[in-house]
Amino acid sequence: MLTEKLKRGIVTLHDLLTLSNVHEFEPLEAACFTEIDPASPIVEELCLLADALKEAIHRNQDTDPIELIETDPAA
Repeated sequence: MLTEKLKRGIVTLHDLLTLSNVHEFEPLEAACFTEIDPASPIVEELCLLADALKEAIHRNQDTDPIELIETDPAA
């Protein structure tokens, strides 16, 4: 069973990997995202990591993070 803190951390990590805050100007992530070249191999790695995290959540059968990630349009 995942704690609430861990669930929030998983969702935050997924948001980071999927660049979900890229459109917002406030978060630090937005400034960092501007430095990423879309053609860079790191982009493919980020996508693979995000997919792997989502699969791990599904395998764990914990619906709370799944629901939060599934409702995220960037996911």
